[in-house]
Amino acid sequence: MEPSLQKELLEATQLKGITLKEVLPDTLYTKVAAWFSANAGMELRQLHSFSPMVVMTVVMAVTQQKYFPNKPGEVQLDDYFQQQGRKQGKKVRGLETMEVQINALFRQMSLQRQVVLLNELFGQQSLQEMIGVMNNAYVSQDMNKLRQLMFEGSYTPGELKVLLTDRNVAWMRQLPGLMKEHSLFVAVGALHLVGEVGLVEALRGLGYTVEPVKLRGANVL
Repeated sequence: MEPSLQKELLEATQLKGITLKEVLPDTLYTKVAAWFSANAGMELRQLHSFSPMVVMTVVMAVTQQKYFPNKPGEVQLDDYFQQQGRKQGKKVRGLETMEVQINALFRQMSLQRQVVLLNELFGQQSLQEMIGVMNNAYVSQDMNKLRQLMFEGSYTPGELKVLLTDRNVAWMRQLPGLMKEHSLFVAVGALHLVGEVGLVEALRGLGYTVEPVKLRGANVL
C-alpha cells in the first residue's frame, strides 16, 4: 500500500472530534471492552480514536486467528496468488482502487449505523460459532450458505449494493475486454460469485461458459 493510501485509510477510519467511548452506549462499551481484555491481548481504549467499523473488523480478525489460526508459514489466499503470479513473471493488477474499498467499508455508513451493527455482532450467537459457520461454508464451497449468511444478515439492501453489487458491475465492465487480450486468473471474495448479481451469472449472461474446476478432489468455482 502506497503511503498516500495509508493516510487516506487512516483518515477514513478515525473519529473526528469524538472518542469511541463517547460514541458507544455504556452497556455496549462495557461488553466490547470486556471482550477485548479477555480475547484480544489489548484494551479497547487503544482503539478510542477509531470508528465502530474498525472495531468490528478487529474483532472478526482476532476471532478468526484465535480459533482458526493459520498454520506456520501459511499466508492469506489472496497474498498467495499475488506472490505466485509475481514469481512467474505475470502481471498482477487490481480490479478496483483502494479508495473504492475504503468507501464501501468505512464511508458509506453513519456512525449511528455502525454502532447498530457492532451491537448486533455482540448480541447474537458466540463469535466463535459465527466464524466457524462462515469458515465451514467457505471450505466446503457451499455458496448458498455463504449467500444466506450475507443477504439474510444485518446489512440493508442499500449497504449490500455498495459492498457487492456496484463493485461487481464495475468489474464486469473490465473483465470481457481483459479476457479478449489474454487468459486471466481472477481472484475475488467468495460473496462476489453468488446470486443473480454475482460474477458467475453475469458472465453467463454475456454468453461465457462458467464451470467448476476439479482441484485436488474438490469442486471449486
